Amino acid sequence: MKILVVKDGAVGDGLLFAPALDALARLHPGARVHLVGAPWRLRLLVAAGLAERTWATSQLEQFLAGAGPADAFADADEVVLFAFEADPPYARELARRVRGRVVVRPHFPEPGSGVHVADHVHAAFGHLGLSPRADRSYVLPVAGDQVRWATDFLGAGPRPALYVHPGTKIETKRWPAGRFVEVARRLSAEGWRILIGRGPMDEEVNRPIEEALSRIALSAPGTRF
Repeated sequence: MKILVVKDGAVGDGLLFAPALDALARLHPGARVHLVGAPWRLRLLVAAGLAERTWATSQLEQFLAGAGPADAFADADEVVLFAFEADPPYARELARRVRGRVVVRPHFPEPGSGVHVADHVHAAFGHLGLSPRADRSYVLPVAGDQVRWATDFLGAGPRPALYVHPGTKIETKRWPAGRFVEVARRLSAEGWRILIGRGPMDEEVNRPIEEALSRIALSAPGTRF
């Protein structure tokens, strides 16, 4: 079975997909999962063995226009499309061009619902047998060279580390700065190392958090995957 998952988003959105993709792999051994979005943001999931490959959104758009790589999408048995509108026009065109069914899901949980994004994603695959709640114990596997880099950066020792990355382009998705600070201070008091990461557009968002945690946190390199 080939499953095509279409969802735009950044690195964090991709990571929140990991528990659902892991559950799919266990429930449907041998299923081939292809992800459509920003490939550089999703390749961590491929490296973890949770997906076979990624495609750019522009490639899917070309396919729908009759000019893209037909063999990349046409043989999908299941398509899960996360959309900002209930009945996007391109969903009907996608249903016409692929051999399997197309299921449209909301891009985000309903505002004010209190539903975590990871649970929202899990529930979106309910028609394929997934439960409505994600496995909170899931641990994303990391390649050996990445572990060695992190060990060199953090130094020797068994202490756990918390990586704080407050930045996001969507204001409504951003956790209040004070909550990052509170969690970091609590875990620091329990012996955790605190790292603060930032991307190229996060300086303004990060400043109050970095100032509040200056005595206990270490600035980590910019996000790179």
